Amino acid sequence: MFRTLSLGSLILAFVASLGLESTASAQLLARSKARLFGPGLKGNATFVERDQDGELFQRFLASVSDATPGDVLDVMVNGQDVGDITVADNGRGKLDLRTAAFIEPGQDVEPIPDNFPTLDTGDLVTVGPLSGYFFDLLDDAKQRVRLRGDFGDTTGPSGDVRYREIFKTSNGLDRRFTVQIEDAAEGDEFEILLNGEPVGILVATGAAQSEFELRTARFINNDDQEPMPRAFPAIQDGDVVTVGPFVTTMEIVEGTS
Repeated sequence: MFRTLSLGSLILAFVASLGLESTASAQLLARSKARLFGPGLKGNATFVERDQDGELFQRFLASVSDATPGDVLDVMVNGQDVGDITVADNGRGKLDLRTAAFIEPGQDVEPIPDNFPTLDTGDLVTVGPLSGYFFDLLDDAKQRVRLRGDFGDTTGPSGDVRYREIFKTSNGLDRRFTVQIEDAAEGDEFEILLNGEPVGILVATGAAQSEFELRTARFINNDDQEPMPRAFPAIQDGDVVTVGPFVTTMEIVEGTS
């Protein structure tokens, strides 16, 4: 006995077949995102790469809000200039780059530069005063970016500065900035500057090691940690941290792609 299909069933089956064909013709190769941190503004950046019917499709999108209308913000990826954002009257702006073959007439989109890299964990994007590291959204493993700088001498206190970002798709981004100093007298105060800007004061406890730490608020697990302000930038390779009379230059130790 034959079953008669309604017109609605035929339409649904046709739409489903189109969906299967679309899925088969587009293969997602990479998907990453960066949250941007720094003074005054808010922002983020995303990157997508896929095989579209045998042709490589790339898209890079950086956006900001709460910016000053009319400002022009340079956009850099791993230190390379990729374009700029002109802030609109509402304080928002974006730079949308796509593979030229996929840009349609009338879209507010620019061609992505030739040989644009596949952005992955540890790649750095800056937009004006904002900065942030990309993390792979297709990887559920714990991903890290870490930087470190050491300071001190043999005649007095010594220590180190550490910055890390840990990302996991299931629980988000945990940022931590730590300054440790050894053999400092109890009550001694050490002003901490990042690229000349004050970020805190470490007060020595008299113990063998004293510590100052900022951390993403929702990950704080002890009373010695302070909430990290959103205005605290993503520390980059070569940034300079001053701790009282000591100066150190931060270097990447994990997380470059």
